[in-house]
Amino acid sequence: MVVNNLNFGYEKDKILLKNLSFNVLEGESVGIIGQNGAGKSTLLKLLVGFESGFSGEISINKIVLKKENLVAIRQKIGYVFQESNHQLFMPNVYDDIAFAPRNYQLPEVDTLVCNALEKIGILHLKDRQTYGLSGGEKKLVCIASALSMNPDILLLDEPSITLDAKNRRNLIKVLNNLPQNKLITSHDLDFLLETCSTIIMFYKGEIVAKGKCKEVLTNKELLEQYNLELPLSYQGR
Repeated sequence: MVVNNLNFGYEKDKILLKNLSFNVLEGESVGIIGQNGAGKSTLLKLLVGFESGFSGEISINKIVLKKENLVAIRQKIGYVFQESNHQLFMPNVYDDIAFAPRNYQLPEVDTLVCNALEKIGILHLKDRQTYGLSGGEKKLVCIASALSMNPDILLLDEPSITLDAKNRRNLIKVLNNLPQNKLITSHDLDFLLETCSTIIMFYKGEIVAKGKCKEVLTNKELLEQYNLELPLSYQGR
C-alpha cells in the first residue's frame, strides 16, 4: 500500500487530512494513533473507497484507487467497522460472511465462508443468529466477514473497543495469527503494543511521527506533546 500526498475534507474549505504520505510493507501491521477528530477513521474509509473527493494518490498492491478500480480494490482489502452492529446486517452468521463472496459471484462460497470462520476459530458460530451473539463474538464474526474475500490487507477501526479483558486477549491472539497486512486505529495503546510493528501518529490531520511500535509508544515526551499518554503498562515505570 502506498499513500502519496493525500488531502481530504468533508467540506471544501475544511481540510481534515493534510499531505499524508506513507507506505505499508508486506507483512507489516501498522497502528494509527491520535486524538479524537485527528482523521484516523476517515483515512480507513478513504483506503477502502467509502469516501471519495480526495487529492493525491492511493494505491493498493499497485492498483490505483479510483472509481473504475473499486471492485478490484475491495477484493484486496477487508474492512472491520468500529461498531459491529453497523457491519452485521444479515439474520445469521453464515449469510453475513457469505454476502461479499456472493455479491462478487465468487465460486465455492461455502468453502470461503468456512475457511474464514476456521481462521478466526469460530466455526461453531456458523448457524447462529447474529442478534444473539456477545460483543466479542460479533467482533470476531466481523473479522471473519472481512476475511471471506481472502484480502491482502485488513483495516480495523478501534477493534478492542467495548471488549472485556477475555475477549480483548482473544482478539489479540487472533490478529497476531493472521498473515495479512493490518492497519489498526485505536486509543488502546497497550493493544497496539501487542499487535503492531509500526506506529503512525496523527495530529490535526497530519502525520507527526512514524516509527517502530515500542519506540513511539514508550516515548513519553512525544506522546504528551500531542496530548496522548503512555500505555497503561508503561505508566509508573
